[in-house]
Amino acid sequence: MGLTGAAILRWTGDLLFPRPCPGCDVPLGTGHPGEFCAACTATLPWLRPPFCVICGDAFRVAAAGDAAIFADRLCGHCRETRPAYAVARAAFLYAGPVRHAIHHLKFDGWKATGPGFGALMVRAIGGAGGILEGIDLVAPVPLHVARLRERGFNQADVLARTIATAIHRPLVSGLLRRTRSTPPQVGLDRAARKENLRDAFEIGDQVEVAGGTILLVDDVMTTGATAHACARVLRKAGAADVRVAAFARD
Repeated sequence: MGLTGAAILRWTGDLLFPRPCPGCDVPLGTGHPGEFCAACTATLPWLRPPFCVICGDAFRVAAAGDAAIFADRLCGHCRETRPAYAVARAAFLYAGPVRHAIHHLKFDGWKATGPGFGALMVRAIGGAGGILEGIDLVAPVPLHVARLRERGFNQADVLARTIATAIHRPLVSGLLRRTRSTPPQVGLDRAARKENLRDAFEIGDQVEVAGGTILLVDDVMTTGATAHACARVLRKAGAADVRVAAFARD
């Protein structure tokens, strides 16, 4: 069986410009079919149950047999205060080769890895009855214009574009707009993160969202404060349902 056009292009590209593995920087072989090398692929930290049925945060269990105890449960934070989004899911834990890969994507300009990462998200969370069914439109978590200018692209938009194509739904990159450049969330607790993002988002493009189901896409989800802030704006605009898909969960 002959190679497809895409396979030929990848093989030729790998020959002329060898791709490094985003998880460990080791050069990938010519025509390598995956996004990660074999060693990183074997250690990818897929986010598996048990996790909170709303926010998707993983429950840490001591033994495999304990997993059933936590099935269909809410985490303490979601029991105390329900987020504005209905459900959130991530493909991976923010660890190991995934952490390294996201750093390359966000800070080293490895935009070309984004479509492959988006495909992995679809593979992980796109099963029957999952959050990708019944979506009306897909939107990325926005960057502030200053950060976008500095980085050159929005990594969430690259992921969202692949997912929108895979599920045959429109991508609205400017659905949300970041109104101010907020300080980094790193090091802030849950309450401080929410306060940091107060009134930081607004509806951007004039797209009708009333009664719709919106899929919000981001690269990393930590406490869910950003997803909550974005979902609040969308719900105020009339969205019936907001779901969140992230590449990794910290």
